[in-house]
This record gives sequence, structure tokens and C-alpha cells, in this order.
Amino acid sequence: MDNDFKATITQKINNEQYPEVIEELNEVLKSKKFTSAWLESTLAKAHQNQGELAQAHIHILNSVFIDRTNSTLRNNLEYTQAQIESQLGTPMQHPADWGFRLASWIRPLESAGISFLFLNSFLLLRFFLKRSTKRDTTLGFCTVLFMLISLFGYFGTGISVVKSPTQLLESPISSSKELRTIPGGARVRAIKESGKYTEIERADSFRGWVKSSNLHFFY
Repeated sequence: MDNDFKATITQKINNEQYPEVIEELNEVLKSKKFTSAWLESTLAKAHQNQGELAQAHIHILNSVFIDRTNSTLRNNLEYTQAQIESQLGTPMQHPADWGFRLASWIRPLESAGISFLFLNSFLLLRFFLKRSTKRDTTLGFCTVLFMLISLFGYFGTGISVVKSPTQLLESPISSSKELRTIPGGARVRAIKESGKYTEIERADSFRGWVKSSNLHFFY
């Protein structure tokens, strides 16, 4: 993506031409199957200024997963999440969500790979030295630590974002009783699937079924 294109999009953002920005950047996503932290964060900004918090939340999360150490992106994410949380009344408090947050810093496969490297180093030292040393203890500790990080991050794979306002159903059928409306952008934990529906929950708040197509998963 060249600088001229970025400059054109930035100018349109400054001129508040948000629908045009969304259309052009979505076209890039579809046609070139390409994304970047800049593209995702720009889409998030355009959607947010259009009042479309659900799409803004999804795109800012995508940008954070790409550029993990960017403090500006993370601040924008916290701001967007706070706006959505205010509609739900209670914050998302579940170990799966903590694992999801951890995975935005280090992927489960990455921490598993690091753990594997430490394990290999540990085994090689024990094989050649034939005795236990302080270095063995350190390597063993690091192996276990990164394996736990990997498992905890994997636990967050069930976290998704609701794409648009949707009805929470009592059971996985269209004629089921409607329990409440879930605002777009809400982070929820997926429990299980049944046909076209997925059972979701938000600890201490609600549990029920929504259409699977209305959930966006990140990894």
C-alpha cells in the first residue's frame, strides 16, 4: 500500500468522508486479501465516526493483533470497549477473556514454540552434562511458564465479538423466546454450536443462543 493512497485516505478522513473511506478500504480487503495495522485502525476510526461501534471494535482489535506494542491502538481499543461496556452494565470478567487479552500480546503457538525451545535446551544440557545444575532449573521453569501461557492463551479462542445488534434466544431455534438484545460490538464467550446457532455467555450477565454468522472470531 503506497504513501499516495494513504495520503488520499487520510485527507478523506480529515474531510469526514467516512462512507467513502470504508468502501475503499473494504475493497482493498476483498480484492487484494491484504490488511495491515494502519488499514484496520483507519477502518475502525471511520466506523467509529459513523457511530458503528461494532465494526469499529472488530477492526481496532484486528489492528492490535497485528501491531501488538502500539500504545495508541491499545488506548483506542480501551476507549471503544468502554463505550460498548456501558451498554451492557457489567464488564467482561472471565478467564477466557483474560486469555484472549494475553493472546493479543503473544500468540498461543508462539509461546508453545518458545516452550519447546526451552525444553530442548533443558534435555540437551541434561544429556551432555549428566547432572542437574541451576541452569537446568531455570530452563525447566521457563518451559513450564511458556507452556502455561500457551494454554491460557488458547483458552481465549472462544472469545468473539457480536457483529451487529442481535436477539439472544433461549434455545437454538428461530421461534425460541427472546431473552434480550445484545448490542453490536459486545465481547462474548462462545460455548458450543448447534446448527446455525452458537451458545454464548457473558459471566454474571447473560447466557443464550445467537446466529453463528453474527459472531466474529479473531484466532
